[in-house]
Amino acid sequence: MNVANNPRIGYVVNEFPQLGDHRLLDELLELERGGVELSVFALRRADTGWRTPKATRLRARVAYLPTRAPIRERGAWIASHVRDIEHLHAYSARESA
Repeated sequence: MNVANNPRIGYVVNEFPQLGDHRLLDELLELERGGVELSVFALRRADTGWRTPKATRLRARVAYLPTRAPIRERGAWIASHVRDIEHLHAYSARESA
């Protein structure tokens, strides 16, 4: 994958890193390999303390929503962090969407 001008893409996710979901990490790593600059905006941090080796290879900036922020504040928090993002993707459309 060759990406012109290194686009900046943001992913809004419910939890990061998602313990059983390697598809997201595979997708993010492949995009980075293709030259895409990524940012991840997580509504919560994974509580497991376990970190997959794939997650350690990810160069993307990961920002976490402040603990237990009310739903009405999530949109404002995300909006304040997505400056210079050309495309925003909500992964697994539940709370993140």
